[in-house]
Amino acid sequence: MAAILLAAGESARLGQPKQLLPFRGRTLLRHAAEIAVASGCEHVYVVLGAAHERTRLELEGLAVHPVVNAQWREGMGASIGCGVRAAMQATSGLAGVMLLLADQPLVTADHLRQMLAAFRRTPRAIVAAGCDDHASPPAVFDAALFSRLLALDGAHGARRVIAAMPNDTMTFDLPEAAFDVDTEADRVTLLER
Repeated sequence: MAAILLAAGESARLGQPKQLLPFRGRTLLRHAAEIAVASGCEHVYVVLGAAHERTRLELEGLAVHPVVNAQWREGMGASIGCGVRAAMQATSGLAGVMLLLADQPLVTADHLRQMLAAFRRTPRAIVAAGCDDHASPPAVFDAALFSRLLALDGAHGARRVIAAMPNDTMTFDLPEAAFDVDTEADRVTLLER
């Protein structure tokens, strides 16, 4: 199993790279990468894009593989494809991938380990976080769905695959995934936590 941490966006709504925002003594990106490493996935790929020279420094000393998505401006689908391709090229026989977002700081390594355990138990092809009445990342996808993930166009993320396969999706109750950092108000809330 490989974890793919998506951290390529430019944070246009926030006006600064959210990956570099402080959170509990480190940056959001460093925190998310540490959580991904602690999840139990054998390999962790971190997809960088905007400000990749600066954000890459946050990964020093961690057992992760940084991957720069040159097409990061195309959107999340392009970053997912970049990460899945990198994982497939470097690791043969992958059972699946876990897609993670760098701006969900309340998701813990324990949550991710529980999701992976649920994925191993279920016959379904997707295990996705359930919050706010919909399923979304973090999410685990069986290798049989790699072609669907690779086919995502730039503007669409993994929710499109999840929404197209409701009968093959197990929802994992994870209200912590509902909080992500997109705006100045979110940044203030993050500092308060």
